[in-house]
Amino acid sequence: MKETLNLIRSKTRKREVVIKRQAFCYFLNVYKGLSHDYIGKVIHRDRTTVIHSVNTFKDLLSIYPEYKSELDFLIKAKNTDLILLEQIIKENKDKLSEELIQYLQNYEPKR
Repeated sequence: MKETLNLIRSKTRKREVVIKRQAFCYFLNVYKGLSHDYIGKVIHRDRTTVIHSVNTFKDLLSIYPEYKSELDFLIKAKNTDLILLEQIIKENKDKLSEELIQYLQNYEPKR
């Protein structure tokens, strides 16, 4: 998932990467209830880009059912929590103790 996140954060406009990026934004917004601003921080994009991604992927799902496989992968993946946890640590590094940061970095989601 770490490689996928790096790909999602990349500047590339390759269609297969754009679809993954849009699916990720949609997933975080619809399934995790995160704000557009927060998702933008996670993927290193502006909130308006996230809004566009969410809306575009929603439209794509209604037209091309095969894009649901991108969404299914994210729904089944336990690693999405780790990505969010990484962002929380990054934002609060100066407020968290070293022990807590170490604990959070070693966190393994339940399968």
